Amino acid sequence: MFSTKIKTTMQDFEDFKKIFPSGHNIGEEALISIHEDLEKQVRIRTRELEEYNHQLLKEIAVLEKLEKQNQNLTSFPNENPNPIFRISGEGKILYANLASKYILDKWETGVGRVLPEMFSKNISCVFELQKSLEVECRVSGQFYSFVINHVQDKDCVNVYAQNITEKKKAEEALLHAKDEAEKANHAKSDFLAKMSHELRTPMNAVLGFTQLLKIDTENNLTPLQQEQLDHILTAGNHLLELISEVLDLAKVESGNMTLNLEPVNVFTLIKEMKAILQPIAEEYEIHLSIVLDSSINMTAWADKLRLRQILYNLVSNAIKYNRKDGSVTVACKPLNRESIQVDVIDTGLGITAEDQTKLFEPFVRLGKEYSDVDGTGIGLTVTKELIELMGGTIGLSSKPGEGSHFYVELPLAKKT
Repeated sequence: MFSTKIKTTMQDFEDFKKIFPSGHNIGEEALISIHEDLEKQVRIRTRELEEYNHQLLKEIAVLEKLEKQNQNLTSFPNENPNPIFRISGEGKILYANLASKYILDKWETGVGRVLPEMFSKNISCVFELQKSLEVECRVSGQFYSFVINHVQDKDCVNVYAQNITEKKKAEEALLHAKDEAEKANHAKSDFLAKMSHELRTPMNAVLGFTQLLKIDTENNLTPLQQEQLDHILTAGNHLLELISEVLDLAKVESGNMTLNLEPVNVFTLIKEMKAILQPIAEEYEIHLSIVLDSSINMTAWADKLRLRQILYNLVSNAIKYNRKDGSVTVACKPLNRESIQVDVIDTGLGITAEDQTKLFEPFVRLGKEYSDVDGTGIGLTVTKELIELMGGTIGLSSKPGEGSHFYVELPLAKKT
């Protein structure tokens, strides 16, 4: 560019010579004007040259920076701590970074050579499906995960490997711990089942003989002795209930719970339950009511004995954990053509959202273990398991200070 501008200036001078040939007499002022004009043009073109030179230096700096970046990008794969390969469609290794050395040494292969057969099959699959594929493989004493990606518009794939040995060890340890926990759980269930069975037999004897003493008219017992026998019967019946709950839990956890499913009139069971629990409700000063429409067929497909147990657990809890002068309402309604819903609604203190997540866990009483209300925290756990074994579900809606609403959905018995 600069040489072009100089040539242009010289050409102007030659043109000037043609207009004013040698020896032509021109005025001194005209010469001064021409000289000043030439100097002005030289200054302008010198400035243009300097600007051009400055721009050229900037472009050179940008190119140097890009070249340096390209050099860094070229070394990027080798800086990656994970193995990276580029494999041709025939399974030949086109490129492998430094981190690939361990794998290549174990496979006794390298750049320009073919990968093991298992990779050839997977690479063919990637080409065929046109999508990524992940393969786990053991390389000597290490485990690797290989992700195979097809390179668009090219007859090759990129393989990205990651050492997952520690992850595998953690998974194996977790599986081992799970197996041990399951064995311990089965051992616990077997122990509970045997213990409960062994305890139930002597307890039945204790209760039986106590009842015989109470009805023995030949030996007149004093009022104090009668009261003591009542305490024995109350404590014995409570202990027998606890034993039964533990035995049920053991059966459920061990998978040995058997059910006799049949059509069961839910209305009848609810009325029976009310008759049994009415004295307890009066003792706790709770109003117990049922809302039933006898014109609607409410026959569930369930185990009658276990459904009675479920209703007893839910309603007795609603009574015991209620507030004084509170109420418990039991209702039943059809949900659809295939199921019915039993509702147990109380006006108790309610249950927080956090506690609701733990409510059906065994031996959890949500702080009531130190209260004067008897219980083990097993009842709701067994209740939930029994309902699910019968093909139903149980849910809860509750807010602190607003009471609780337990609802049980059961399959409707089909008409035969």
